[in-house]
Amino acid sequence: MAVELKEIEAALDDVLLLEPKRSLTQLNMVRDIGVSEGSVKLTLALTVLSAAERERVQERVRATVEAIPGARGERASHRACGAAAPGA
Repeated sequence: MAVELKEIEAALDDVLLLEPKRSLTQLNMVRDIGVSEGSVKLTLALTVLSAAERERVQERVRATVEAIPGARGERASHRACGAAAPGA
């Protein structure tokens, strides 16, 4: 089953920031979503968040993407705009 962009966007609508309790998509923090053979890659604009909040959000996004049927979460990557991604 192929993963569609709208499925990813809808799933990411449920990822909320602690403050201001709005989703990443509502705050336009999700950029450049790409899907290739089930592998999902996206860019998160998280530079305004603390390091602890960035880590929490990245882990939540990773879990959300991995929960989408057909998505291969082991190849999903997330990085903060303007900052090095963990493990990069």
